[in-house]
This record gives sequence, structure tokens and C-alpha cells, in this order.
Amino acid sequence: MESSINSPTSFSSTTINYPAWCVEDVPVNQDELKEIFQDLQNKFGFQVSSMENMYHHMMNQLDSRTSRTTPSSALNSLHMSYIGGDNANFKKWFLSTKIDIDDNIGFNELKLNVGSSNRRNKKFAKKRNSKLQKIEKVDEKLYNFNLNLNFNNYNNAISNSSSNNDSNFYFLLKHFGFYKNKNKNKNARDNFNKSMNYVWRFKMSNLTPYLMARQIALYLLIWGEANNLRFTPELLCFLFKCAWDYDVATSANNENYNNGDITSQNRGLPYEIKTEYTFLNDIISPIYNFLRGQLYNLDKDKNLTISKEIDHKHIIGYDDINQLFWYPEGIERIVLKEKDENNQVQRLIDKPLNQRYLYLKDVNWSKVFYKTYKEKRTWLHSITNFNRFWIIHLTSFWYFTSLNSPIIYTKNYYQLLDNPPLPQVKYTIISIGGTIACLIQIFATIFEWGFIPRQWPGAQHLKYRMFWLVICFLINFLPTLYILLRFGLSIYSHHAYYISIIQLIFSILISIFFAIRPLGGLFSSYLNKDFKKRRYNSSLVFTSSFPKLKGRSKFFSYSLWFLIFVAKFIESYFFLTLSLRDPIRVLYILDMSRCNGDRLIGNFLCQFQPIITLALMLLTDLALFFLDTYLWYIICNSLFSILLSFSLGTSILTPWKNIFSRLPQRIQSKLLSEDDMNYKLGSKTLVSHIWNAIIVSMYREHLLSIESTKPLLFLQRPTAPNSYKKSIDSPKFFIEHDDSTFKTNFFATTSEAERRISFFAQSLSTPIIQPSTVETMPTFTVLIPHYSEKILFSLNEIIKEESVNAKITILEYLRELYKNDWKNFIADTKLIYTKEDSSIDENFGIMSSSLPNNSNDMIRDNSIKGLDVTSNENVINGNINLQFGRGINNRRDRKVTRKVIRLNSNKTVTQSITETNVETKSSVNESFISNFKRSKDQSTSQLATEIDSSYNDEAKMVDELIQKKIDHLPYEVYGFKTSEDFYTLRTRVWASLRTQTLYRTVTGFMNYSKALKILYSIENSSIFETYHNDPEGLDTILDNIINRKFKMLIAMQRYTKFNPNEIEAIEILLRGYPYINISYLAEEKDEETNETYYYSCLTDGFQEVDLETNLRKPIYKIRLSGNPILGDGKSDNQNHSIIFYRGEYIQVVDANQDNYLEECFKIRSILNEFEESSIDRALDYIIPEEGAELEEVKLPPPVAIVGAREYIFSENIGVLGDIAAGKEQTFGTLFARTLAEIGGKLHYGHPDFINAIFMTTRGGLSKAQKSLHLNEDIYAGMNAICRGGRIKHSDYYQCGKGRDLGFSSILNFTTKIGAGMGEQLLSREYYYLGTQLPIDRFLSFFYAHPGFHLNNVFISLAVQLFFLFLINLGSLNYETITCNYDKNYPITSLEKPIGCYNIQPALNWVSIFVLSIFIVFFIAFAPLLILELLEKGIWKATTRFMHHLFSMAPLFEVFVCQVYSNSLLGNLTFGGAKYISTGRGFAIQRVSFPILYSRFVTVSIYSGIQVFIMLIFATITMWQPALLWFWITVVSMCFAPFIFNPHQFSFPEFFLDYRRFLIWLFSGNNKYKRESWATYVKHNRAKYTGYKKISIGDSSEKDIGNVKKPKFKNIFFMEIFAPFFIFMFNFTSYTFINAQTGVQDAELTHSIIRLLIVTFIPIVFNLVINICFIPISLFIILPFSLCIKGSNDITAFVPHILSVIIYLVDFEIMWYLQEWNFARTLILLITSINLQIFLFKTFTILFITREYKTNKTNMVWWSGKWKNTERGLSIRIIPIREFFIKLMESSYFAADFYLGHLLLYLQTPLIFVAFIDYWHSMTLYWLKPMNIFAPKKVFFKKEKSRRRRRIIGYFLLYFFILGIFITLLMIPLFINKVIPKQENILYRTMFASLMQPSKTDNNDTGVNAPLTILTTTPVTPTYKTVA
Repeated sequence: MESSINSPTSFSSTTINYPAWCVEDVPVNQDELKEIFQDLQNKFGFQVSSMENMYHHMMNQLDSRTSRTTPSSALNSLHMSYIGGDNANFKKWFLSTKIDIDDNIGFNELKLNVGSSNRRNKKFAKKRNSKLQKIEKVDEKLYNFNLNLNFNNYNNAISNSSSNNDSNFYFLLKHFGFYKNKNKNKNARDNFNKSMNYVWRFKMSNLTPYLMARQIALYLLIWGEANNLRFTPELLCFLFKCAWDYDVATSANNENYNNGDITSQNRGLPYEIKTEYTFLNDIISPIYNFLRGQLYNLDKDKNLTISKEIDHKHIIGYDDINQLFWYPEGIERIVLKEKDENNQVQRLIDKPLNQRYLYLKDVNWSKVFYKTYKEKRTWLHSITNFNRFWIIHLTSFWYFTSLNSPIIYTKNYYQLLDNPPLPQVKYTIISIGGTIACLIQIFATIFEWGFIPRQWPGAQHLKYRMFWLVICFLINFLPTLYILLRFGLSIYSHHAYYISIIQLIFSILISIFFAIRPLGGLFSSYLNKDFKKRRYNSSLVFTSSFPKLKGRSKFFSYSLWFLIFVAKFIESYFFLTLSLRDPIRVLYILDMSRCNGDRLIGNFLCQFQPIITLALMLLTDLALFFLDTYLWYIICNSLFSILLSFSLGTSILTPWKNIFSRLPQRIQSKLLSEDDMNYKLGSKTLVSHIWNAIIVSMYREHLLSIESTKPLLFLQRPTAPNSYKKSIDSPKFFIEHDDSTFKTNFFATTSEAERRISFFAQSLSTPIIQPSTVETMPTFTVLIPHYSEKILFSLNEIIKEESVNAKITILEYLRELYKNDWKNFIADTKLIYTKEDSSIDENFGIMSSSLPNNSNDMIRDNSIKGLDVTSNENVINGNINLQFGRGINNRRDRKVTRKVIRLNSNKTVTQSITETNVETKSSVNESFISNFKRSKDQSTSQLATEIDSSYNDEAKMVDELIQKKIDHLPYEVYGFKTSEDFYTLRTRVWASLRTQTLYRTVTGFMNYSKALKILYSIENSSIFETYHNDPEGLDTILDNIINRKFKMLIAMQRYTKFNPNEIEAIEILLRGYPYINISYLAEEKDEETNETYYYSCLTDGFQEVDLETNLRKPIYKIRLSGNPILGDGKSDNQNHSIIFYRGEYIQVVDANQDNYLEECFKIRSILNEFEESSIDRALDYIIPEEGAELEEVKLPPPVAIVGAREYIFSENIGVLGDIAAGKEQTFGTLFARTLAEIGGKLHYGHPDFINAIFMTTRGGLSKAQKSLHLNEDIYAGMNAICRGGRIKHSDYYQCGKGRDLGFSSILNFTTKIGAGMGEQLLSREYYYLGTQLPIDRFLSFFYAHPGFHLNNVFISLAVQLFFLFLINLGSLNYETITCNYDKNYPITSLEKPIGCYNIQPALNWVSIFVLSIFIVFFIAFAPLLILELLEKGIWKATTRFMHHLFSMAPLFEVFVCQVYSNSLLGNLTFGGAKYISTGRGFAIQRVSFPILYSRFVTVSIYSGIQVFIMLIFATITMWQPALLWFWITVVSMCFAPFIFNPHQFSFPEFFLDYRRFLIWLFSGNNKYKRESWATYVKHNRAKYTGYKKISIGDSSEKDIGNVKKPKFKNIFFMEIFAPFFIFMFNFTSYTFINAQTGVQDAELTHSIIRLLIVTFIPIVFNLVINICFIPISLFIILPFSLCIKGSNDITAFVPHILSVIIYLVDFEIMWYLQEWNFARTLILLITSINLQIFLFKTFTILFITREYKTNKTNMVWWSGKWKNTERGLSIRIIPIREFFIKLMESSYFAADFYLGHLLLYLQTPLIFVAFIDYWHSMTLYWLKPMNIFAPKKVFFKKEKSRRRRRIIGYFLLYFFILGIFITLLMIPLFINKVIPKQENILYRTMFASLMQPSKTDNNDTGVNAPLTILTTTPVTPTYKTVA
């Protein structure tokens, strides 16, 4: 525990906390450090609490580094990390932003690059009568001066060289090896940077240790109080620079500055002592207030209100603010609020350097900041950022397709002749691929102009690039124009032929060039431009400092992408492109002149039907062309991962000979440090401590039984009888596994212990960095963000059903999932109950005295198996508690548990706990009967067997055994026999350790403490001799060393708002692990000003409990500028807590993770992966001796992040949990392995280790702008890569991780990720990476991140395009006479019958598409299959794969793809990305049909039902077996939510669901109901209209979020153009199928008018109903509503049900007008639906005003009570608006009514399948049917009777409506018999032309074929030849 530096004992205790630094030879002792912090606090007005926190923060880092080097090197290295080293962010900022020039002459004397800034500089210079200087000239003078200053020994050489300053400058650089020639230097930029680095190094070398410490302290104090500004690292650098200049200037009397003043300013500036909070209020808060004002408004109480309705492009965010300080032009913009005496604006740069800090409080920040990158909500970002992706695919697709489409550019092509095109035409057409590449680059550049404001100094000047792009475009395109216009398609020219060849070569070369070169450096890198001016240095340093790949990584990267594209191009050409050759040929020449068409437009449209079909085919093939690349990426990435796993030895297929028998030697060599090892103990003894600790921990976690534990332990036995000497026997486990003879009898089937031990042994067989000792290892912190995740289950939560819809409790489910664990837990509980004082030693005699003397304490377990629950006194007195488990197990635990639950006898909490216990006991009693009944049957069958085999006296024995079973039953059911707190807590802990709780996470990662204690004890066994008789002292030593090296910090944002159950849970954790630090937000309201103050606080288990709040009192309490939660939560939570981390590294962990003791032993090797174990980098400050050349040592790029494997412990928990786990495993392990090798891995949050100083000085662990940074963690990875950090991956270390388990929670997470990707596409990080990365790195980044999501979009797009193609091809096939096709015949053969239509190649292409989509979908299983194969073998891989198949996982994959696509498209269209709380509980609760329907109908079901109708049409018109796959797709899109819903097919619940669905449809009109159709349709409409800000305080407004109205241009493409596109291609199919193709003397019909009539009949009908409803509502309904309650629902029922009826009538009219032709009726239905969708969406977007938040407008319409309209609701506008809304809602209601019934009716057959609920539950839960508990719920008689009546009533209604539908569908079968000639009904009427004849003869082939059709081979055309 840290102590306050203001307390009397502060500095005496620091010798305990920081012993490595508190020695005699430290360069700055603790008293001096204290004075530094106190002096800075007084001078700048920092908070005292923040000063104390930062003091300990710095001391901890110094102590950490001093433990492995000298104090001087530690201080130097820390200063290098923060301020002066090559990798320090401050140094990079200082030099790139040209602060060195500002220090010497000032920015106000410079010629700046941005016009406005330069003009202002000229204006002010003119007033000063001075002349602006060029940057390059200033650099030469500056560094010449500095070199003269630094190299005094070379003055003579300088004076003799030349009197010219330029010559002196370059002479010196040449002398030191920087320049060989002034004018002829190929590495001028590098040499120039060397010169700057040398001068910087010289300055740093002159710093005294005192100044180094003071600079670090000042930076930390600024950083510690910056709160949200910590996301702006360069702003902090600027503040630090201003503060340091001021500090130097006000330190005239400080002798420490005499030898190390790094500025040229005169000192002696007076200053006054600042009050506390001055720095926060004057410096930080104004900028914070500006940031907050960009997003939020403040109410009258100064609390945050709703965010402003503006999108990212108008929000000046953290990055915009930060980038202002990248360039002098940005700093020049800083102006003060007050004008000078001449009424001129005052600029900060015009103030003296040492006084600028004083003026910061007067800066007018609102006039300073501006957008530096516009995150416009548009797809155009993808054109600019991913231009190379488009070029690679579009150009290659053009080359392939144009080469195989010669018929398109062949004049007078004849099928019987197959004449080729002219070669010059062929080559020039193919060459258009280069033109396409140029156009993509031109558009990318144009769009870039719109994203990067020109006023930002870092913006690239694009005119030069645009000029050369236009030149390239003209070179590519003009030859094509010349050849086609000059010679056409029929004149051959020799010189045109040569031009076309040259053009083709140039086209291919330019396409390759554009595909490889980054857009930012297309013709020359702008980042390297004007290097002497250092113009773009900041952009280079902060956005393009990508660490270069070398050696194997570089080879792997290029090899991977070479292999991918070779495979892709070969497969795409031969499989996709060549398959198009014949369809293109037959469709392009297909003559449709014999179609008759429509009476209005004739055959204008139908004659182009083959071309339309061909265009759709090409678009679909293009989508497949994009998909193929991702397919090959998955395959090749997996193959390379396999190779890496073989090289690392992590694959089970790698020879594992002796892997277990050699494990002891590997433990010693790879886990134990060889430095200062005490070799008095034998190697077997050393290893036994680690191994036995691992096994005992598994036993304590109930993973092993007592019987299976003994063969796994090192045991000791006497060497001889009666001998005191003992020897150690190795476990049988090692012996029997020698020579790889693997036996599984040590573990139960699918044992978690077996998995962990196997991975542990496997990981130690791989290369591992040699660990350092515990004393010399760096300090690290585990950071766990927590918001509302479950901490610890209460008893009620695990023994009671979650809701009435759940048929199994959590405890029941866990018992079945973890049978062996539960069995071990029961045995342990019984053992405790019967013999509470017994220890594990007595049970099986483990070796507990192998350490000398008093070391038995190292193995004993004297309290709780996972809860270090001890009293404070015991901890302080030094009791050692090395717990290896995580349960509760003896009497002492019972006492402590009581103490924990009492919580100091607080009344409020005690009452709450008492009430909970009373309810719990009641729950136990209520549920005991049903559980007893369930268990009794099993017990009886077991009893019978035991009786027959063991006893003769049956009656007596049965009684005894039954009594025994009854006594045992409470253990089996609940895990305890008595409800005493101690035992109930044990069960709660057992359940919590097997679910995704914070308790599991904390206890898992606190294993670090146990592991380090064991390692320290082994490596320093002499301490046991020292503390032979002082066990408390021994414990104190161990605690101190571990607390120096390891900290746990929980960012518990809501701590002050916890409910009693949460307080109890966190107290259990704090009592068990008092060293845990908890950071939280505290709010205090000032009663005088009514302003709320926010504080970041830290507490731990040693602090007292506040009796008023039941919370721990804080150690530190640091005021913030305001509410720090300005973003989506997690990143802000991390940020406000980050100031409390300690050490050099941070492990970022989510609150649903786990860790294991055996993995914690590897922590020292993991930390050494950062390559900072040696701190010799302090040599960077050393200056060479006189005459020696400066040798610049190039260090490798720093390691910013080290990733690790994740084991998803939620696998095998049902099919959905296993799918989610599989995806996480493959991405976090299989792909991460390859991505880290090739430089494509980023940061994904967990369980990555972070280089704390590197990341915190560069913006933190994540980014936090609301919505934009929804997926916050990945931005830290992109930031690290852009700024030069490396990201590694460790395959030998793993953590546990939980994943979502339910259908809705998984898809909520999917939606969050998809929407977050939509925001990422808009971000500047994607712009930097996409336009600057080398081609291989770009492709790795793209396909690992945005490429995955775009692939899902392409899949959805391909399916939609394919079905449009399918209905058009179906119409073509349905209306034509096809040829007799044989692919073996020559293509010049005469097609028979004469005049037929050869569309068979196009029909065959359908199978190719289906196969491609099939492969694309099933490739999703390939990574998981490969991972399982590598790590678990063939059998387990096959078993898991088959589990997925039989559990219908492919259906889920298809649906997830749709959700990904929908969320991405929706976000880019509407915005509004937000954090979605997924919830990670078990999916054991049934969700009702209306909730599932409303949640997923817009996501997938609407699209699925359209696909369903189109698929029926395609099946009728062009049946192929390949179409069966799309029936699976339809099932997935429409039924996946119901298939994966627990107990969906329960017979009674199914019909009760039908009741809920009808209630959902018709409710919500009388009063607000959240779950109702009225609310659902309103929310859907609000996506287009947005909500008004007006609020009337109605309850219906509480659930309404802040939905912004999207811009028209954002939604035009997806919501207007896309529906119109779909409608138009439906329309072409519809008009062609009604065009009477081939019918001779056909009478044309009005098919278009028919479409319009059936489309508008229901609309007009609903219009009339609504018009009639207005007077009815005023004169009839209004008085009626006064008498009858709930009349609104009744009045709404009438128009809605009339709409349902009219749509049913409308369908019958469609069918009748199509003369009962089902295929034609279907296409008419599809077209009509899409026309209505287009019309309604367009009308809503263009004419419907914003939605009111209240539901009153809807209720007022149905009640007619317009007079009582609340204030704020316009009485003039509402009726008109509601009229049109109700008109559209009538159609929407009918659609949902029919669609809901259709979904239910299609599920109906399943509910009549015997035991369907059992089999369905088995499929979802992966439990055996006998283990699926489905007890009947107990209802009161009245309730039971009511349920029965409801089920029967809705059963009858359900089938009554079904009968109506079936009857209407059967009408056509009988109507033809009743009315044989129906067309005569409308004969000679005005409606006669609306009827479509269906029995006409359209066979115009053979003898009926036109005479114009060629039947003989024509003469080969001749072409004119010219020169």
C-alpha cells in the first residue's frame, strides 16, 4: 500500500516500497524528489492528491528500472523514455514541429507554409520592421551556432575552412561523417536528421540528474491532471514545453539549473505561489470545456444533456485538437481573448518564450481549433483509402473479362462463323484496364481533396499528383479513342496495331504501378518533400513511421501475398472468367425482336432483356471476383500459420516425443532464472514446487479429484526405514508419458485440467525468452475496466430460473456442463462439513516440506481456495496466504465469510442481505421439491442396481439407501446441506468461477501474485534460513517484493452507484485481495453554485469503510474538469484510471477473462518480449571523444504491444457459444500468429500487454471520440503502428476469455463490431494506413480488418444481384423456346430447333455461382477446423466440425454475415453507432416471437422473404438442383432467430407466442407500450426522419434515444437509389414475362398499367379509409372513448384489419389478372412490393418531418382528442403529418401481419414432431436429452385454467386463419372448372387489356421460325487494310 507523502511516515516507508532506489548512490535522493514535486505543485497549482499520486508513480518506475541497472542509468533511461530518447514522443514532437527554431528566433520570424499564417507573420513583421526568414536558412545558422558551441576543439578548423556560415555548417557535418558532399548526397534527409539528433543529444547530455528528474516530474504532473486531454499527446508536449520554459525562467535561485539550462532564455522571472486547482482551472478546463461543447449541451444544473445533432465532420475532436500542435502554423493560430492596445489580435507566439505559460489561461480556444480531417459519412473514403484494392480487382477483372468477350467488339459477328475481332481493337479494348486504374486514382485524389482541409499544414498538395494522373489517363485513353474513331471495328491498320500493343504494355505497367505504389507517395512521397524545410516532418513522424519488416517477416509477407494472388488469378480466370465466355457469347447475340411487349411501350424494353440479364451476370461475377481474394487470403493465411506453428513447435502434429517426460527439465530451464540461483536445492526439488503448486491449484478449483491428484504430484518418501532422509519421487504422470506414450487415465473425459496441462507442456517446448529474476523484473499492472458486468452471483441468481421463460436454472445448467467439477466440489464440501480442520496434506500426503526449515507454509492452504479472505490484522501481521485454488474450504473461511457478509454490521446492507437470505431459503424450499422429483428417478434406478449386487435383505437396505440418497440429495442439487453463509458462498463462488464474472477475472489474474511469490521463494531459498523463526516477517518480505512488481487496478466507474449486492460482492474481493486497487468516479455537488464536481479516486482493501455509503474511503481524490465520460464509456473509464497504474507495462484485460497459475509463471518471459530488459540505451546521451566520428546506433523500433493467445472457455457451451468461441480463437490465435509475423496485427483490447510509457505518451490505451471510436481498442494499435511501434504476438502464453453465448447477445456484439467498422472507415487512421503503407503491409492490414467486413457486404451484394439475375433469366427461360444444347458440339454448330433461344450456358452458370457462394460460406469453418487440427488432432477437429454441422451452425453463419453487412451499411447510411451491452449470460431463456421478430425483421427477415419469393419464382421458371442451397439461405435469413431460440417449439408456448404476437400487433395505441408494433414502426421511421428535440415529459420519451436525422446525400444511395435499382430489374423481368414472346398475332396488354393498378389499389383504399376516419374519430370515436376504456386499440383495429383484407383481395386480383398463372403472379407481386417500398421510402425521406419523441401523436389520432394536445405539439401540422403516416402504416401493418403469420405457419409442422423440444434443446445446449431439465412449472389452479383456455382459444384462431389462407390459395384450382373462360368476363370492356393471356402458343421455332434466321454458314467478312 502506498503512503501519502504529506504524512509523517511517508518517506520512512518509501524505503520499504522502493528499496532499489532508496540507496546511497542515487543521483537524486528521495528528499530532492519530494522537493521537486512540492516546488512544482506550488509553482503551477497542481492538486496535492495528484502530486502524491504522480510521486509514487515516478518512484515506482525508478524502482522498477533500478532493480535491473544502476540508479543513474535508470533515471537516464526514464528520461529518455519520456523526454529525450530517440523513441520519446516529446523529442519527436520537438524536432518535427520545429520547436528548436521557435526557441532561437521564434515562429513569428519564420516564413510559414500555410498562406494565412504566413500573411499574419508578414503583417506583424512589418510592424516590427523585421524580415521573415526561411526555415532552411535558419536551420543552417542554428546548427552552425550549436556546432560551434558544442565542438570547441574544432574552432580552428572552422575558422580555417571558410568564413561563410553555410560552408562552416556543412564542413562540420562532413567532418563528423554526416555529409560527404554538399551538393551530391543521396541520403541528404538522413544526414540532416543525424545533425539535428546530434545537437539534441548534446543538449540532453548537459542535463543534470536533478533537471532530468524535474522534467519527468513536470511532465507527469501535467499528464496526471490532464484528464480527457491525455488523448492529445502533442498538446501535452506543448503544455510541458511552455511550463518548462516558465519553470526555468522562474528558477534563478536554484543552483541545479546552472549547468543544465537547455533554453536560451534569461532566468529571474518572478512568480507567485499558485493555489490548488489553478493548473486544472486555468489550463486544462478551458480546453476540456471546448471539447465537451462539441458534443454536449449543459442544462441549468450544468449537467450533460443530449448530444448535439451533428456528425463527425463538424465535430472538432481529440485528433483535430492534437494535430494543431504538429506544425508551427497550428501553434501560430493560438490567439488570446483580449486584444492589444491597438485593437489587434494577440498571438501567443508573439509573447516571450518564458512567459507564454502565463498567457495560456487567456487563450481563446474556440478560435484556435479547426477540423484537420473531415470524417464525412460516405463510402467515398473507401475509394481513397483502399484505392489499390479497387485497382487490383477492377483492372484484372477487366483484363480477364474483355479478353474472353471478343464478341462484344466484333463487327458483324455470326454464331455459325465465330469470326474474331481485329487484333488492334482487341488490344485497345483490353488496354482500357489501365484507363480504369487512372480513373480510380483520379477519383481517389478528388475525394481526398474533400477529406483533408487545405488549411491544415500537413495536407498534401495534390495538384502535382493530379496533373500526372491526367497525363497517364490521356496516354491510356487517347489511343483507344483514336483507333476506334479513326478506324472503327472494320478497318485494319498496321500502325494502329503497333499503337495498341504499346498501349497494352503501358496499360499493364501503369496498372501494376498504381496497384503497388501508395497513394500518398504515388509519384514521389510528399512526406520526404522539402526535407530541408522540415515541411512534413510531423506527418512523417506521427502517421508514417511504420516499423520495417526484416528477414523472415519480410519474406513471409511478400511470399504470402504473392501466393494469394497467384492462386486467386489462376482460379478466377479458369473458374469464373472462362465460365462467362459462353454465356456472354449467347446472351449478347440473342435476338429478342420477336417479343411483342407492352401496349404502352411496345417491345422497346423486352428486346434488351438478354443484355439486361448479361449485365446482371457480369455484376454478379464481379462480386464473386472480389470474394475470391478473401477466400484465398483465409486459405493461405491458415497455411502460413501452420508453417509458423510447426516452426514454433506449437502444433500437435509436430513430433511431441518426450514432451511430458522432459517437462520438469523445461520448467527449470525456461521458467526459472539462472541468475543468482541458489543451487543448494536439487533440480527436482526446484521443479516440484512449481509443478505441485499447479496441480494443487487445479485441485482447489475442483478440476481434479483427490484420487486423480496423487499420481500427478511430486511425493517424498523416506530413503530407508526409520530414516529422516527423504527422497522425491516424480509423478507417475511423467513416467508413463515417456516416449510420447500418451495415456488419458489421469484425467476425466474432456477435462479442463488435461487441456491446461497439455498446453503448458506444449508451450514450454517452444522458444521462450529467458526470464529475469523476480527482483530484477519490471513492474507491471493488470488493468480491468468494469462497468456493469456481474461481479459475483447471488444465490437467488443461480438457483432460480432467470424468468418464466427459462426452464432450467443456471446452477442446473452448470452442473450438467461441468459434471466432474461438481462431483469434486461436492466431495470437497462433504469433507469440510465432516472434518473442517483437515488439510490436503492429511488427505493424500503431498510433499510439503521440500523447502528447508520452515518452508511448509509455502504449500499449506490455511484459508480460502481462491479468496485470500483474511482479516486486516492477519494481513498486516504477515500471514502468508499462497492459495492455489479459488473456492472456500474450511472453518476459518466460515468466520471470515460471516465477517464479509456483515460488512461491519451496517444496518442497511445487513437488512438487504438478511432479506436476500430469507428469500433464498424460501427459494431453496420451493425448488427443492421439484429438484428432488427430478433426482429421485435417477436415484431409484441407481439404487436398484446397488441392491441387487450388494444386499439380501432388500426392504431394510432399500430404506437405508434411500435415506442415504436423501441425505446426499441437497449436495447434489445445491452443493450444500445447510444454508449457512459460508456454504452458500462456496456454491456462489463455484458457479461464478464457471461463468463470465469479475470474480473469475480477478482471482485468475491474482495468480500473478502467487506465481511470483513461489518463484521468488525458489530463487531465494536462503530467506527461509533468515526468517526461520519469523513467519510473519517472511510473509512481509514476500508481500513487499510482489507488491513492488505487480499491481491490479480495476477501473470500476460505477463504484459509488453500486447496489447492496454489488457492494457485498466487491467487499468479498477486497477482503480476499486487499492489495487490489479500485479506481472510480465520485461526484460531489456544490450546494452554493449547484455545480457537480467530478473526481478520479483510488481505493484498496486497506482503507476504512465509510459507514454512510458502505464504500471504501479513497487514497487519492483528484478533481477533474468535468464529467470524463464524453465518449462511449470504456475508453474514458480506462483514461481516468490510467493515472493510477504503476510500473512499465500494463496488461489490458476485460472483465470476462481468466488466468491460470501455470501461465502466470511465464510472466517474466512475456515482459522480456518488450526487449527492454537491458537499459544500456542511456548511451544515447554520450558524446564522442574529440576527433572521433559519431556512430549512430540504430535501435530496433520499440515494442509497443505484445499480444497473447486466448482460450475461449465458453466453447462447448452450446452451439452458439462454441461458434462465437471458435471465431475468437481463430482470430486471436491462428490469424494473430501470422499477422504479427507480417506486421498486420493491431491491438484488440485483450489480453495484450502494453508498453505503458510508449502508449501513454502517445494518447493512451485507446481513443474516445463518441461513436467514431466505438471499437476503441483497435485505434491504439493503429496509433502505435503509425508512430513507429511494433506489435508482437506470443504463442506460448494464454489467458482465458469468455464470449457471448446467446443468439441476441452474439448478434448485438456483431452489430457493435459492424457499426464500429463503419466508423473506422471514416477515420483518419484508415486514411494514413491505406495511403501510405507498402503494398504487402497494406494488404495485410486491409484483409485482416476492413476486408473482412467488406467481404460480408460483397456476399450480401452478390446474393441480391444473383437473384435479380435469376428472376430475369427465369423470365427469359419461361417465355422462350430453348435450344438443344450440347457443350461438346462446336460453337459454330447450327442451333436446333431453328429459331430457338440458346440460353443454356447462362443456366449452367447458375451452378457455378452457387458453388462459389457455397465455398465462400463454408470457408468460414476452415480456420477453426485447421486450428483444432493443429492443436487437438484430427479426431477432435472432426468431432467439433460435425457438432457444428448437426447443430445447424451454417444457418447461423449465413445470418451473421447478413447482420455484419446490415450493421456496416446502416452505420454508413444513418450513423448512430453506439455501444451495445451484449450480456454474456447463458442462453437458457426463451425469447417471445414478437421480440425476435421486431429485433431481426429489418436486419434480415424482410430481405429473406423477398429472396424467398424470388426463389419460388426461379424454382418454377428454371428449376436446377443447385438452387437447393439457396433454400438453406432463405431458412437462415428468415428463421435463424427462431431456430436458435431455446424451447421455440414447445407446444403450449408456441400458441401463447401467437397470442403475444397479436397483442404486439394491435397494442400501443391506447397507451404507450414499449414492446408493440406502434412503437416498433415509429422507431423504424425515425431512422429517416430523426426526432424533434421537443420533450413534454411523457413516459414514452424515456426509451427514445437521440436519433439524428441523416443527411439526404448519405441516405440517397442506400435508401432511394438501391430500392429503385431493385425495382427496375424486377420491372424488366415482369415486363418480359408478359411480353408474349413468340406469340404470333398477339394482342398487346397493359402490363405496366396492371402493375400500377395492383400497386395503388391498397394505397387508394387505405387513403379512403383514413379520410373517412377523420370525421368518424371526431364525432363517433371521441364520445365513444369517453365511455369505454382502451377504445384506441379498438378503433385502430378496424383500419388495420381492413388493410389486411384489402391486401389479400389485391393479391387475388393480381392472380386473376395474370389469368391464374402462378409464376407471372409472383413476379407481379415482387415488382409491386418493391415499387411500394421505393415510393414509401422516397416519400418518407422527402416529405415526412421529424418524429416526436412522445407517443401522444399516435394516440391522439386514434382517439380524436386533438383539443387536449400537449404544449409543444403543433395542432396544425400533426393531423396532416399523421394522415400520411397512417396511410403508409396501414400497408406496413398488413405486411407485418402476413409475414408474421407466414413465419409461424412454416414452423407449425415442427411443433407436432414428438419430443421436438428435447431434441431442439439438445442441439442448442449440447447436452444429452436425459440431462435436459424441463420440469413442468407449477401454476395455481386459476392460472393453469386461464393458460389452458388461452392455448385452446388461440389454437383455434391460429388454424382458422390458416384455413382462410389455404382456401384462398386453392381457389384457382376450382375456379377454372366453375368459370372455364374467365377472359370473357372482361371482354369488350375497358379492362380487357389488363388481362394477361396465359394459354397462348409461343413456339415460333422450327417450321414456324422466321425466314430471316441464318441456317447456313455465311461468308467470312473481309476487312479493309490501311497503313
